[in-house]
Amino acid sequence: TEDGALAIQHCLSNFATAYGNSGRTTQALQLFQYIDQLATKANHSAFLPDSVALNSLIWALAKAGEAERAESILLGMINDTQRPVRAKVDWQTWNGVFTAWAESTHPQAHQNLIGLIDRVQQLIQKGQVPKNIISATSFNKVISSHGRRGNVAQAERVFHWMQNHADESMHPDTETYYGLIVACCNAGDPSRAQQYLEQSCEMVIDGTLPRSSLDPRSFTAVMDAWGRSKAQNAGNRALDVFRLMEQSLPGESSNSVHKYGSIIWALARAPQNSKTVSTVLSIFGRMMQQWQGGNASLQPNGTTINGVLSCFVNSTSKHAIQQAEDFARDLEVNGQLQVTVKGWNSIMAGYGRCRHPEDVERIFQELTQRSQQQEPHLKPHFKAHVTRLQAWSKVGEPKKASHALNELISLTTEQQRQQQRGSEGVHKLFELDTSCFNAVLHAWSRSKEADKAERAEQYLNEMKRLAETRGLCCRPDKISYTTVISAYAKSNSPHAGHRAWNLFQEVKRETMHNKSSKSEVNLITYAETMVALARSMQQKKEDTNVGELASAFQSLVEDLLNRTDPKYWRDNQQYVRLLSKVELVLSGNGYKSVPQEQLQQWVRLLHELQRKGSS
Repeated sequence: TEDGALAIQHCLSNFATAYGNSGRTTQALQLFQYIDQLATKANHSAFLPDSVALNSLIWALAKAGEAERAESILLGMINDTQRPVRAKVDWQTWNGVFTAWAESTHPQAHQNLIGLIDRVQQLIQKGQVPKNIISATSFNKVISSHGRRGNVAQAERVFHWMQNHADESMHPDTETYYGLIVACCNAGDPSRAQQYLEQSCEMVIDGTLPRSSLDPRSFTAVMDAWGRSKAQNAGNRALDVFRLMEQSLPGESSNSVHKYGSIIWALARAPQNSKTVSTVLSIFGRMMQQWQGGNASLQPNGTTINGVLSCFVNSTSKHAIQQAEDFARDLEVNGQLQVTVKGWNSIMAGYGRCRHPEDVERIFQELTQRSQQQEPHLKPHFKAHVTRLQAWSKVGEPKKASHALNELISLTTEQQRQQQRGSEGVHKLFELDTSCFNAVLHAWSRSKEADKAERAEQYLNEMKRLAETRGLCCRPDKISYTTVISAYAKSNSPHAGHRAWNLFQEVKRETMHNKSSKSEVNLITYAETMVALARSMQQKKEDTNVGELASAFQSLVEDLLNRTDPKYWRDNQQYVRLLSKVELVLSGNGYKSVPQEQLQQWVRLLHELQRKGSS
């Protein structure tokens, strides 16, 4: 019956929308194919998907970024002469495909979109589709496509063409200006974006554009772009945009948390001056005052609070970090607001930067305790664990840094067990990577512990074991190997030279096997290995192993002399410092088993290396 057919169309439309929202477009397509085949087999053409259902499918594909599939369905609707009238192509169909290409990441997306518009114009001339299919909206999609890639020149060409069009309905509107402003912002040109924003505001004042054409998104986009800018006046320019927004949109449309969050984060990210913190606190204070005065829509959220905290914690002054912590605690006590784990982690990171790991540990333990009581949302996340680890590493506390790393390893192990058991609600919370281990390696390398080099190598071996047996992304890189070699270069261990040489050979084999630049040795690796070898030769007396060490040293020098890769010699100060460090060790006393002629020859070769670098 007709009612039954209508019910099926509604179901299809709802299924397509639901599948699209969940990103399961393949299932949506399979469902439509199944209905198509079923209707054809049963000879019930009334049950074939109609325009509403097919438009829902096209928009589902558009949201998923599958522009080619969306266009394929559109072309199928145009070319299928057997399909009933109810499945004819309308404005909504075309707009869905236009949107799909506008938001696509396909490298030729804008060209495909322009080609599609050209095809529509040909169909209009033939009288096969209505004239209203092409409108300002269509070309706004083209500008939007250019905007996503920061193609300002191409976006401007379309913009000027629309400005000069004889048909007023094709003139730039809200979306046009927004797309053009986004193009400038994505191209890293906030000044140009601000010019277009100010131009649209002036057109509203002189009546060329209606006030409704001013879009809050344009203002926040320019503020965000200034925040990402490295210009010294970026903060002041963002404030100019904020004031312009307040003047141009005085009503509720500009009175939003997002507006305040945008200017606060723009000021936090931009180069700061002595007034930045006080300006941000003043803006946040206005926001708080309006919220407490009854404007529930202005309740500060975690993002806004984190922006304020970021202004404090970018400093290397402990006083500034303490101010950030006081601000956070005042909010929780007096403002009935909660600071998120991310916010507390930014404070921890600030303490870490100014070398106060004890404060990092204090906050970390407090969050752990609070999360175990009545605030589970404050359970330290992966980044908080890493912040704690790096804070101890930075001050050369290897045992405490190792303890923090061991806790991360335990958490990762427990997570993997839960995933293997198929426990519900288990997400990928912890992912140990190479940088976590490198922080601990650095701590051991800088420590004064007698067995620092051996302890560092233990963690290097643990990295390899976890990468091979657990599939974790913690395979040692050149920083890992160089750090452990450096630890042996500073060690008094009688085996330091041999261990450093073995690690050097291992990392070279790793580079050849994996063909990865991550494990490729550099000049630092060479220099630290030579220092370790030289110090071992200096310590040894009558020892047959000295010959092996001398041979290894000679091969390193010759290998460097044969290297033509300019990246080894790019940093003039670095190679001079490193080679001078090796020379200093060679010029010391105690080489009883190495002839003076050999030492002098090595020094001459080091000088030759320095000349090679300078040339």
